[in-house]
Amino acid sequence: MLARMFDNDSNWKNKTDSNGAYLIDRSPKHFLPLLDYLRNGEIVLDKDINPQGVLLEAKFFGFTELTGKIEELMLASERKVLEPLCRDDVIRALITTPSNYILRFRGLDFSGADLSNMDLRHVNFSHSKLVGTNLTKSDVYGANFDKADMRGARLDEANAAGVSMEGAVLDDASMVRCNFEDSKLRPSSLLGAQMKSVNLENSNLAGVNMRVVNLRGSCLKNSSLKGACLAGADLEGCDLNGAELYNTNLRGANLTNVNFEDITTALHMTHMT
Repeated sequence: MLARMFDNDSNWKNKTDSNGAYLIDRSPKHFLPLLDYLRNGEIVLDKDINPQGVLLEAKFFGFTELTGKIEELMLASERKVLEPLCRDDVIRALITTPSNYILRFRGLDFSGADLSNMDLRHVNFSHSKLVGTNLTKSDVYGANFDKADMRGARLDEANAAGVSMEGAVLDDASMVRCNFEDSKLRPSSLLGAQMKSVNLENSNLAGVNMRVVNLRGSCLKNSSLKGACLAGADLEGCDLNGAELYNTNLRGANLTNVNFEDITTALHMTHMT
């Protein structure tokens, strides 16, 4: 297009001002990166320039090779935005958020992030993606994980007292020696959570609301379920060997092939009607 504009047979020479400057009715802001490209052979896009506008100018002026380069930059930028957040992102958010504010990470992606040994009390992770996220030994006291995708997450030895994980997906998660009990806060709630093949060995689930939770094939060996509500829960194939079931509500629960060996409380003392 530029070659045609300034060809000897072109009428473009008539499009000049009193100083002899050529008048081109296009965006000067979006044309500047094209001009720099002609000078240096490299495309540089400043932060305040919309790459979509530069792409349109490149197409208008017929910069075929440059068009492909801009599209590659745009794709790379999009991939970067879509990458899961990492530990550094969380630390920056924690540092810049006043202590009296609830930090909201609702609907964000933390898949595979290492958030172990962190203070994440009362943080809102609802509807977020935490697939394979490492929360080992972290303090998530009172945090909100409602409807979060936490498949394969690790919460070993985490302080999960007072958390809400209602409707969360926790299949294949590891929660060994995880504490959910706290008398100072409302009881932890895992209402309706999907927890197939979860390892809860030696965890403290006393008083937790686990109504209609799916725990098929999960390990709860030596865990405390004292006063917990498992009414309507699916416990098929669970290992409750050595578990404490005093005053546990198992009304309507599926107890097919459950291992009750060496439980610390007789089943007649639980609610199983």
